[in-house]
Parts: sequence; structure tokens; C-alpha cells
Amino acid sequence: MARGAIGAIAYDAQGSTLLVGFLSGGIGQFNPHNGKLLRFFDNSSYDVKTLVVPSDSRNLLYAGARAWGLVDSDSGEERISRRHDGRHGDRVYKVGILDGSHVVCGDESEAIVVRDLSKQEPPFARHLPQPTVSSLACSQGGSWIVTGGSDGTVCVLNANDEASPWILRGHFQPVDAVAFSQSGRLIASGSRDNTIKIWLHPAADGHLDANGAPVTSLPGFAARRDSVALSADGHVATAINHFVRIWEAQTGRLLVQRQMRECTCIAFSPSNDVIAVVAGAIDGSGQRGFGQLCLLRSDTLESDWNSETFERPAESICFSPDGSRVAVSFEASSADSEDRGRIGIWEVENAKRLREIDIPKRGGACVRYSPDGSELLLAGKDGLVRVFDADSGREVRALKGHTGAVNAAEYSPDGGLIATAGADATCRLWDAESGKPLKNFRLHTNAVWAVSFSPDGRRLVSAGNDSLIHIADTQTGCVRYTLRGHRGRVCFAAFSPADGSLVSTDDQGPIAIWPASPQQSELNLQRYCAGYSGYLFEKLFQESGYENDWVDRMIQRVQSMHPSDAELHEAFARTARMLALDADRLEHESWRLVERSEQASVDYDLGLRAAERACELEPDNVSFQQTLGVAQYRAGLYEAALATLEPVAKRRNEVHDYAVLAMCYYKLGHRAEALKALHDAKARLAGFKTADDSSVRRFVDEADSLINASASEAQRQAPPAFNNSTPGSIEHR
Repeated sequence: MARGAIGAIAYDAQGSTLLVGFLSGGIGQFNPHNGKLLRFFDNSSYDVKTLVVPSDSRNLLYAGARAWGLVDSDSGEERISRRHDGRHGDRVYKVGILDGSHVVCGDESEAIVVRDLSKQEPPFARHLPQPTVSSLACSQGGSWIVTGGSDGTVCVLNANDEASPWILRGHFQPVDAVAFSQSGRLIASGSRDNTIKIWLHPAADGHLDANGAPVTSLPGFAARRDSVALSADGHVATAINHFVRIWEAQTGRLLVQRQMRECTCIAFSPSNDVIAVVAGAIDGSGQRGFGQLCLLRSDTLESDWNSETFERPAESICFSPDGSRVAVSFEASSADSEDRGRIGIWEVENAKRLREIDIPKRGGACVRYSPDGSELLLAGKDGLVRVFDADSGREVRALKGHTGAVNAAEYSPDGGLIATAGADATCRLWDAESGKPLKNFRLHTNAVWAVSFSPDGRRLVSAGNDSLIHIADTQTGCVRYTLRGHRGRVCFAAFSPADGSLVSTDDQGPIAIWPASPQQSELNLQRYCAGYSGYLFEKLFQESGYENDWVDRMIQRVQSMHPSDAELHEAFARTARMLALDADRLEHESWRLVERSEQASVDYDLGLRAAERACELEPDNVSFQQTLGVAQYRAGLYEAALATLEPVAKRRNEVHDYAVLAMCYYKLGHRAEALKALHDAKARLAGFKTADDSSVRRFVDEADSLINASASEAQRQAPPAFNNSTPGSIEHR
């Protein structure tokens, strides 16, 4: 028995029947084996978008855009029915059962409401850091609630605890589905960015990566950027506390270790057979210095040579591309009145210090050789990125743009670009030859401590204080994917030159190795396509609305930006065509344009086209029909709007519908009908338990102003009429 579009589906508590909620209203109970309709609950005249069946109850909890209620699944009797007071929305109402006795409700506001079914007490609200609750779930037999937001966040909170909720970040599109595992230990979230993420409950120990796979981890944590180094043959070297260790990245197996005093910085030579380490030292007088440069064999960690004791703390270390030299950057010495830093350069073969380069002002946080070895790049604590001639030590150019200290700087593999990360929460791309700024990435919410190119130079990884790792496309600036799992400041993140896996570490947890599997690569590509197609959707929609060649133009624009990436072209084309069928997205864009009066007529035309297309895709969706009616009214199609909204108002009985109907009647010259519809809208608004919604009031005020203000103006401007019974007196109509 077909009843139109389906909004929700669930099995009953015994698993013997299938419950189906329809967008046109009502709930059907079907035999899942033969498809026969067993019973139809016509209690709800609202679109049903959520069905929840408690495991220990015969009650059925339903919710739509305008109401929620409890239905006895045996008798069909509606035990509880509540109208929703929120404003218009497309995916607005979410409900769940908490510990068997509480109903949790979420809508387009920044809060959820918890109502105790066993007591006659008013509900209490919990405010969330999400602009809209797009999805909601409750743990089984517990007090935990998880919500998905329209901003891509996932919030986890305890209904019995007033502490702030945990915020899980990783999605970059609205999160329309969330769920707890049966144990409550895992949380799943699904987003319009075409990804499903599995999170470990924040109250549990440990962590998972963004794709749900356990992170390979190495013990110890690094508080410095150069405390970790990667080799081309798949090894990870760490200089943490009092140990230098070499690990096999794929297995996490420890290959060799050596105890040394106060290890800080480490680097592999290009040939991978030598590592350079800055370790603590004691000078000849018995006074502790600021360490010394040590060269070790990477297979045994036996010493080749040690330098003299440093006079100031070392910040960073790197080899020249040919492996013949080692550069070390130093902090400014407190004994130096000019507060300058320094770069020291040593010859690997004979341990000779070749030269020192004075650094103006506060010193440098990171030093790197250019791929051809001709220049040295220094990230300055004074906000400048300086480039020096590697032979003479002369400053060649300075890159200006960061508004705080520069924490990291790297050359691209071909030497054409420079990437920098700063305390101003930005990553920046520069032309290496001219020093011209090219792009400014604002991906993080706080200071960025690590930045690095992928081996092919097409991706940029960044990480910082917000514990997130972003991988972005260097050409478009779009984030391909985000990795989550670190707990503290992520100070190192880089791609392994051996297999493309990503190694990262923070100052509170283990070193993480994120696998680069084919499945992950495909997932990353889908995420990138979803994010970029969403961006082009908004851009092209604003330009010309929904046209027949809209999808083709999206695909052509991506092909022009990536002319040789056939895999990306195919994946993007699939994603773009799926987006063109996203009725919810089209209706959302339409409502955004037509909700308010006094917009430009071109906006109303765009909104009308989008609403028409959304209704073509989901003809039985009452919320979409309401949006279409408003769009028709805004576009001046009053008779069409009347024909659309009259049946909608009878089914939904909503304030919006009667307010717009009143304006349609008035525009068509039906003043009596207009006044009646306006009266009905005001009566329904007054009957709201919560009548503070700005959208609802705005429509009623607009209708009131149009009808009553126009009548007053007409009366005021009417010409005087002479009364023949009393000469000289004037009577105003």
C-alpha cells in the first residue's frame, strides 16, 4: 500500500514487524516478509522523520518537523502528543528515549529538551554549542546523549551532569545521523560530507582515528617539533627525554635505542645511514651546557663524532640535501643584550663548524635547507620568515604576513613553494623564488605548530593547539580530510616518504602513525569531492540558481583546475550528480532566500526555482510545499501560492501558513478572507507555549503590517464626502 515518500523506518521491539513513517503523515505497520500492511496509525498529520522503539516498552516514539508523540504499538492509541514550537526547518525535529522514562527532543535551536514522562514536571533544556541539532541519539539504559550539528560537530553530554559537553570535530558538513553502540563505548556519526566516523566515547580511555581504525602508536611523547624524524626507508627516529630510539613504522617494533642526556632534536641524513642528535653535555669545567651536536650510525646508534658544547639552547636541526652539512638553529641567549638567535653549520665529514649566521631579534624556531641546498629557510619568532644564502650566510629575502611568531616552515619537494605555520592560527603558501604570498589557510582555531608537504607536493598537512590534523589541497585550499585523536598540542605531523602514511605526535600522548590504505585514499577523495562540490554548489547557486547545465558547469570547473587527475574527475562527477538530487539542500537554500521580505527579486527567483526542484524530487514533503508556497508569494505568483498553501494549512495548521495565506488573499483583493487568515495566525501564535520565535513572529508582523497598515493608509488618503443633510459639514469615510 503506497502512501508516498518515507521519512523513517524501524523494527518493533520484537523484530517481527516493520514500522514506517511517511512524510505525508501517519505510521504504517508492515509484515517484513510479504510487505502486507497490518495497521496504519493515522494519529499524526505531520511529516514523520524519526521513529524510536524502546527495547523494554510497547510504546512507539515518533517525531516530525512539527510534532512528536508516543503511540501504543498494540492499540494505536496516542498516549502523548506534543506540538513543536520551533520555527520552520527541513530536518528540525529529533527525539530519543533516555533510560526508559525520559524523552529527549532536539530542533533547530541551540538546545535539547529533556522531559520526564513519569512526572508532571516542566521539561528542562540543555544548551549546546551547535547552531542546529541535525541528529540525536541516546545510550541504552544510560544517561548519555549524542547530537550531530549543522556545523559538522558532534556533541556528547550526560543528562545528569551540567558540565559542558564534549565536542568532537572532524566532519565538515552537517551531521545528520548519530548512534551509540550497544555497549555505549563507541559513537558513530554520518555526515553529508559522505563520511561515517567512529569515535571512542570521550569518557572512555584511548582514542580512535578519524576512519574508525585504531592508530598505530609508539610510546613516549614529544614536546618539540624536531623530536621526531622520518626516513625514506620507513623508520621513525625519536629523541625524547633521555633516549634516542629507532622504530619500524608499520609494525611499531623497536629496532635500536641508546640512552643519552636530555635529547631534544633529531634528523635523518638523506642516505638514512646517519642521524644527527642534539643531546645534553657537560663542559670541561663541570658546568652543564646547552647540549652538543652528535652524529650517530642509524643501525647501531654508535657515535661518529660530537661537537663542542653549545652556548645557547638548540631549536631545530636539518641536513643539507647532499648530506654533507648539518644546520642547527639556536634560541636567543639571555646574556646577549641584542637578544639575537643564531644558525650554526657543521661539516659532516670532519665535524668542523663552517660558519655562524646571526639572526636578528628573537631567533628562529625551525631551520630547513632548500631542495637544491643553496638556501636556508628560517621560521622567525618575530613573525618573519627569512631566507639565507647557504654559502655566504647573507639574508636574501624576508617573507612578511604572519601576525605572530612563525612556528614552522618547509620547502615543497620541487623547491617552488614555501609553507609556513604561525601562532596566528594560519598556514601560508609563498612563492619560494620571489617571496610573494600565494594562499592563506585558516584551518585551525589556535596556534599552528607543524606544517609539511606530501611527497608529491599536492597536499599540505598542518597541526596545532586544537589537537586536529588537517590535510588540504595546495591548489584549491580545500581540506581533503581531518584526523582526530590527539589530546594535546600536536607539534609534529609529516608524511612518510616511504609509504605515504602520516606520523604525528603531541605533548601529552603517544606518537601516532595513521595508515595510508587504498580504502582510506578512496574515502579521502570522497571527502574532498563532497567538500568542494558543496562550495561550488553555493557559488554557482548564487550566480544563476538551478539550471539544466548546473552540474556540468561544476564538473568543468574542477576539470580546469585539475586537468590531469582523471580519478578526481570521475569521483567529483559522481558526487556532484548526487548533490543535484539533494532535495534537502535545495529546499534549505530556497528558504534562506525567501524567508525574509525586502530581498532582491533575483533572490526570490532563485529561491522559487530551487523550491520547485525540491518539490519535484520529494512531491509529498509538506515542509517543502510550504517553502514553495512562500517562494511563489515572494515572486508575485499569488494565485499559485494560494493553491499551494491552502491544502498545506489544512494539514499542518501552522502559524506560517496562515500568515502567508492572509497576504495572498490581500494581494488578490479578498480582504475578508485576508482578515480571517490573519486572525487565525495570531490566535495560533498566542496559543504557543513558547512564542518567542523570531521567524514565526516576523511572518505575522509582516501580514499585519500589509493588511492593517494599508487599510489605515487608504482610509487616511480617501477624498472627503459632503453630507447633504448638514451643509458645510464634512464626513470622512
